[in-house]
Amino acid sequence: MWKPESFLVTEFIEEAVPLGRYLFGPDRLVGSSRSRAVQEVARLIRRAHDAGFYQPDLHAENILLRSGRKELDPFLIDLQRVSFSSSLSLRRRWHNLSVLNGGCTEANLVDRVRFLRSYLSSGPPLRIEFREAAARLEKGGRRHRFHLWRSRNKRCLAENGEFLRVEAGGFSGFARRNLWTAEFHELFQELYGSRPHPGIRWIKGFSTRTVGLLSLPRGKFCIKKYRCDGFGAALKSLFCSSQARREWMAANSVRMRGVAVPLPVAYVERRRFLFLSDSYFIAADAEGEKVSAILSRLVVPGPALSDKRALIWSMARWLRKIHACGVSGLEFGDLNIVVKTENPGKFRFSILDCSKARFGPVFWRRRMQDIIKLGEAWAHCAWISRTDKLRFLENYLGFREHEKWRKIWRYGAHRRTGRILTAWFLY
Repeated sequence: MWKPESFLVTEFIEEAVPLGRYLFGPDRLVGSSRSRAVQEVARLIRRAHDAGFYQPDLHAENILLRSGRKELDPFLIDLQRVSFSSSLSLRRRWHNLSVLNGGCTEANLVDRVRFLRSYLSSGPPLRIEFREAAARLEKGGRRHRFHLWRSRNKRCLAENGEFLRVEAGGFSGFARRNLWTAEFHELFQELYGSRPHPGIRWIKGFSTRTVGLLSLPRGKFCIKKYRCDGFGAALKSLFCSSQARREWMAANSVRMRGVAVPLPVAYVERRRFLFLSDSYFIAADAEGEKVSAILSRLVVPGPALSDKRALIWSMARWLRKIHACGVSGLEFGDLNIVVKTENPGKFRFSILDCSKARFGPVFWRRRMQDIIKLGEAWAHCAWISRTDKLRFLENYLGFREHEKWRKIWRYGAHRRTGRILTAWFLY
C-alpha cells in the first residue's frame, strides 16, 4: 500500500548539545558558565513568547546550546506543533513554562529562581510579581510532572526504543532492549524444560517466591521466581497480573521518577490455558551494604560519629525525595535498603523490592505511615538513639515544616497495629 512521505532538511548545528546534558549530564558545568546558560535560555524563551511563539513540547531536550564560541547560542528544535499568535496571554506563558519546569526534575532551586528572574527582567514588564509567578510555576510544574509519569507508567509493556517483547521457550514477557541477550534467551529455555541452570544460586525460599543470584559473563543479576500455588491463585491469575509483571512495572515506574532501584532487566511468565504457572523477574544486582551494618561501624566517638549523623541526614532527605516524587508504601526493612558509600559522608540509597509501591501525590497521613514503618524496621536497632530519630525528623521536615515534628511524634506514640507498638520513638 502506498504511503506518503515527506522530508525536512535543515542546517546542522555544530558543537551543540541538549540543555539537559549541558546542565545535568556527567560533564555538567558549574559556576558562572552554568548561570549564563540558564539566563540565555530564559531570554530566548521570553523573546519567543513576546513574538507569539508557542511550543507545546518545550522541554530540555528540545533546546540546544552551542558552546564552541565565546557566546552561548541557544536554539529551539522540534517545531512541528508550534503555533503562532499576535501575543501570548499570561495563562499560556505559565502553562508553557510549567511544561519546561516539570520536565527538568534535576534542576535545583537556584536554577529555577535564576531562570525566572531572567525571564521576567527581559522584554516589556509583565503584570505579575515574582513570588506569584514562582508559585504558579511550581504548582504547574508539579502537575505536569505527575501527568507525565502517569502517562508513562505502562511504557515498559510496549515495543519502543527502550523495551521489547521477548519469547523464550514457553515464557513470554518484556525486557530492556539493550540488556536482553542470547544468554537470557537460553536461560529461560532451560528453565522451561525444568533443567537447573549452573549460573543460578538460590539463596532464599518462601512458599510462593524464591530469590537467587544469577551469574553471567557480563555480570551478576538478582532473579526472583514466583509460583502460582493452589487453584484459587490460578483462578485469580485469569483476572490479575502476575507478581513478576507488577514488580516489573513498579520498578520501572519508581526508577523513572528518579528513585534509585536496581536496574530491572526483564520479566517473563508462563501460562497454560490462560492459567498462570510461574513467572520470573530479573534485575541487576545491587551494590552496597545494609544500613545496620554501616551503623554498627559508626558508633565509636570521633569522626565516625559525624559520618553516622551524615547517614541519618542523607536518609531523611532520601525519604523526602521519594515522597516528593509521588512514591509511597515501600518496604523499609533493613534487608530491603542497601547503602553505597560514594565519598566520606555521602551515601547512595537503593530500594531492593518495590512491588508494593503506590503512586500519586503523597499526603500527610501516608507520609507519617512511611516514617513509622521505617521506625518499625529500626525499633530494635541498638545503634540508633532517640536523638538520632529526632535528627531524622528535623531533616525530613525541613525548615518549612519544622514545627510539625511534634505531630508525628504524638502520632507514632499512640498508633498501634496488632500486638506491637509501632512508635519507633519510644524504643
